[in-house]
Parts: sequence; C-alpha cells; structure tokens
Amino acid sequence: MKSNMPHRDHHAPLINLITSRIAGAMAAGIFVICEYNIRRDALPRAAAITPGRRAPTVSPLEEEGWFAVSSMVEKKNVATTMDEHWGGAYPDFQSG
Repeated sequence: MKSNMPHRDHHAPLINLITSRIAGAMAAGIFVICEYNIRRDALPRAAAITPGRRAPTVSPLEEEGWFAVSSMVEKKNVATTMDEHWGGAYPDFQSG
C-alpha cells in the first residue's frame, strides 16, 4: 500500500499513520464485530467458527459457566457463520 519512491525520514511516522488508518477503514468495510453469549462447553467450537482476525475476545459473565464472545467476521458471512453456531436460532447474538 506504500509507495516505493524514497521519502524523507521525518515523514515516515505520518506515512505509517495514514497507511494504518486506510487499512483500518478498508477492514471496517469488510468486517463486522459479532458478539454473543455462550456456555463454557461450547467455547472451543465457537472459537473454531468465529476465530476473528487474530483471535476472539472471551470474557466471563456473572452467571457461572457463561462467557461473552466478541469476534470479527466478514460481513458477507455473518448469517452463515451464525447458522453454523445455532442452526438459525441466535440467542444473545448481536452484530454491527
């Protein structure tokens, strides 16, 4: 995404910042964040279905044995990804 033309060293931080922002904007157009609550025993399967860009964020909930999962999913795959989880029933599921 960067130019191969030489540039002045003092411009490098600004160029890197702009490049990072453009990459973030491009990712925001492709991915959405999916959040859902799930029981502990389903966590391994959930992580396999919604691995995220790096890894899902998993946080314990107040109710024993339940966790909140947050993961990046390609917009075009949200419905099929959730079908893999619950066969079309989306308890405690949110994307946006």
